[in-house]
Amino acid sequence: MSTGTDRRDFLATAARSVGFAICGAMLGSLTQACETDLVRPAEDQSTGDRATLTLSNEPDLATDGGAIKRQFGTANAGNPVIVIRLSATQFVAFSAVCTHQGTIINLPRNGSNVMVCPRHEEEFRITDGTPQTDTAPSPLKSFPVAYNAADNSITIVF
Repeated sequence: MSTGTDRRDFLATAARSVGFAICGAMLGSLTQACETDLVRPAEDQSTGDRATLTLSNEPDLATDGGAIKRQFGTANAGNPVIVIRLSATQFVAFSAVCTHQGTIINLPRNGSNVMVCPRHEEEFRITDGTPQTDTAPSPLKSFPVAYNAADNSITIVF
């Protein structure tokens, strides 16, 4: 009889081990799948790279509150940048990477003073990129923007 009990214990232990292995593999796949839509924020170091936009070529920046989301080569680690026109001569530029979990945030809606992260609905102010709740640990990374009235352009320094 001890052989039957040993066999039963062995089979139960083996079944549990196989179950744990399958659950572990599935959990690993799910975790990896959840992270594929995330990007890693750029390191907080200036590269000195510059991008110049001619405003007559950017209709979405023609009026106050206008905004665009664009990638500028390898600047900002290749991640998108949000550029917003605050007034006739004032522009801001932020990394579009949420500081909470690295999700790409949305442009501000017309007339809105915040940009919203679609993952946890964190809101960031368009004027300085500061989070409006405690979900995100820090403001969006900002980049200096210089307006040139002579040729109606802006230059972003990364």
